[in-house]
Amino acid sequence: MVNDDETGPSRAMWDEMTTLHISVSAIRKARGKRNPSDCEANTAEYEKVVIEYVEDLECAMRIALSSRISNQQP
Repeated sequence: MVNDDETGPSRAMWDEMTTLHISVSAIRKARGKRNPSDCEANTAEYEKVVIEYVEDLECAMRIALSSRISNQQP
């Protein structure tokens, strides 16, 4: 869901999430891990890979949030 306003906060959030998705996918591939797009949907392997991918994405989101908080000025 892309906001029609290309400069608003929704667009910024969309861009950040897209960047995280691309980064996590690239890191997983570099580590020899499969991404959901590498698997046939609705199989046991796909479900396992999706869960691992979401865990990695959640970790990246926590790191990004932590970095944002630590870089804020008091």
